[in-house]
Amino acid sequence: MIFGTWNTQGLGGKVEDVVKALEKMRLSAKKPKSRQRGINPYQEKYTNKITSWETINERLATLNLSLKVHRIVIVAAYGPNDDATQLIKDAFYDQLNETISRAGNQRETIVMGDLNARVGSNTNSNIVGRHGENTLNNNGQRLIELCEQHKQKILNGFFQHKDIHKYTWHEETRQLKSIIDYIIVKQRSFIKVQDTRVYRGIECGSDHFFLGAKIQFPFKIKYNETDTTNISTIKQTSYNIEGLHELSTKYLFKTRLDNKLQIELLSGRTDELYKHIVSCLHSAAQEALGIKPKDMNKQNNNVTWDNTLDEQKQIKQKAFNKWLNSKDPQDKNNYRNEQSKFKSMINKNKNDTWERKCTELNTHVGGTRSSEA
Repeated sequence: MIFGTWNTQGLGGKVEDVVKALEKMRLSAKKPKSRQRGINPYQEKYTNKITSWETINERLATLNLSLKVHRIVIVAAYGPNDDATQLIKDAFYDQLNETISRAGNQRETIVMGDLNARVGSNTNSNIVGRHGENTLNNNGQRLIELCEQHKQKILNGFFQHKDIHKYTWHEETRQLKSIIDYIIVKQRSFIKVQDTRVYRGIECGSDHFFLGAKIQFPFKIKYNETDTTNISTIKQTSYNIEGLHELSTKYLFKTRLDNKLQIELLSGRTDELYKHIVSCLHSAAQEALGIKPKDMNKQNNNVTWDNTLDEQKQIKQKAFNKWLNSKDPQDKNNYRNEQSKFKSMINKNKNDTWERKCTELNTHVGGTRSSEA
């Protein structure tokens, strides 16, 4: 299925051209009714999958879909120009941040549109791919930080294509081109993105090209909550398996397991043998390793981020904005210094967190196991 974005730069006198262009892309489209602004592109067989939609303001809108049990939120965005005032940019990105946050973690979020941002390229980034352009502007930096906050990635740069299938905007008279239209998804997602590229050959008098992403939605089984036929509840228990790195704990676990497996002869039906072995494994693990507290994996997920880092991040951002506006070499040096300081603080915080985690693991390993060795 193709999800796409296209800045048609208005629809006055273009409706017929846009409809034909979308049909050429094997998308159906309906003309706007009276008092309805814009057109509604869709694939007919998916119209019943739309659960709701909302217009937030003139720059943001959301569409909720349900596809193969996947709940999807599409955020359509139109960002301000890079030379817009700081106030306009702050208002847009604050609202976009709130919109993405409101979608939650249980639904797939796809952000797409003309964001007027240039994010450059990066060979060692989970957010920006290596196949983008070289230019990074203020809007691009803001977009990268937003994606970092929500653990998203900008798809454009993760697929290698020729320039004609990479640049989303062009101005032939001045020989200018850039990538400012994007499709953004979560870094960890159930959906499978097969390709993202510009599609040439469809025109509507705009200097933007159609940007599309081929997305596959794996099938998921949805069980009826009231139907428990042939469904057995499996209780999962977590043990302090980190203790197996200690030779004494490893020996204790092996001894306990050997003794339990020898209590009765390994004979009988296959299913009985399986249940017996599983029971022995759980029993030996509980005695030798101990049960891990339920909240141990959930606590301190964000311990590497604190108010001090947040303040330094804002200082770095202000220095970057000042340099973009002035282009003064001294402002550039100040920005580089603040950026270096920010990275050093992050590394130090990560090291401190790692030391604290190791201490916690040593404290919990064998915390509830038997005192017998």
